Amino acid sequence: RHGAGRPARTANMTGQPGGDERDAAALDRFWDQVVSGGAAQNPAVDPGDARVVEALHRQAQRQRPDSRFVARLEGQLMASPARSLAPADLRSRLSVKNGPISPLARVEAVAAPPVRRGQQALWRLATAALLLLAVGLGALAFQRSPSGREGAGLASIPAVVLDSATPAPDLAGQTRTLFATVIPAERLPAGGFRDIVLNRLALAPGAVAPVAADVQACCPGPQMTHVLAGELTLRVDGPVQIVRGGAAGAAAKPAPPGDDVVLHAGDTAIMDFTWPATYRNAGTTPVDLVSAGLYGGMLPGPWAEGLELLDGNEEVPQPPLPPGAADVRLAEFTLPPGGRVPAPPPGSVVLEVGAAGDASIGKLADGGLRNIGPKTEHIYVLTVTPAPAVTATPAA
Repeated sequence: RHGAGRPARTANMTGQPGGDERDAAALDRFWDQVVSGGAAQNPAVDPGDARVVEALHRQAQRQRPDSRFVARLEGQLMASPARSLAPADLRSRLSVKNGPISPLARVEAVAAPPVRRGQQALWRLATAALLLLAVGLGALAFQRSPSGREGAGLASIPAVVLDSATPAPDLAGQTRTLFATVIPAERLPAGGFRDIVLNRLALAPGAVAPVAADVQACCPGPQMTHVLAGELTLRVDGPVQIVRGGAAGAAAKPAPPGDDVVLHAGDTAIMDFTWPATYRNAGTTPVDLVSAGLYGGMLPGPWAEGLELLDGNEEVPQPPLPPGAADVRLAEFTLPPGGRVPAPPPGSVVLEVGAAGDASIGKLADGGLRNIGPKTEHIYVLTVTPAPAVTATPAA
């Protein structure tokens, strides 16, 4: 998930990614953990896929082929005489249903054009180089899976893999806090977080997106909706807190259940995901928003018809976050190539999404993020950190 060249998850779909995308995102994060040397554990990843990733990583760490073998192979290829593979006469090998082909269809061999000695050496050298490259790539890409089934559980290989041991330029990205609050323990799932989700969403003019009731039943816990642009009309049939302006320290005000609440750019709504809710764009321009959820269950799929998913990320905390309050912060970063998001406090969970789609962002061993692509990336970052016990908060 954190490598350049990954398949973008931007699609004309709604809400939370489906099963295939969730599996791909979990596998991508597991691969990052393996490469960075961290504790590679993720229950959302199929055990067979996990073994394949670990085997590929081990194979990538092996030494190059023995230099003596390479020299011997190159010498044999360079010494091989050039031969024409065209037969002298194809007539005797050609036949049809009723017997040998007619002599009128005689096919004569075409003599190979003369090749200069220097050109022969050049072609032999090129052939040797290509063969060595094919041997090396083949050993890495087509290793038999540990289960013994040829090709079983093979995972896609990202085009760029972040090497946490490689020094990075000390480039700090521009940052702006969009929303920050501490959610008390009594408003969090009793059994702890099973799923933390961050989505970059859009709602077209005139669109209405009711939250699916069958999805809500699975996943109690707070959901935060932050408006980036446009005007969002939100109706929640239960308690909802509205933070105008969104920055740390902004006061929250309760909204009457069942009333339409209009949110503008910079506003944030906090509610329990299990309450029936409807998102509506009554304006003439698209509504851009970021949604973050701390759920007590695993979100099974799209949770609102009509919301367009531009990018999504998901984390199953391993080990689980301890019970108690949670400090939640949403920020936006503009990262130049090599730019980094600083490491979060110990024990935090960090998720990122691209402003307009999948971004070339790698996760470092200390939990920080780095732009590993060749262009500037604009991203939104959610940080969830265990907080001291509290019983009240201005924004919950």
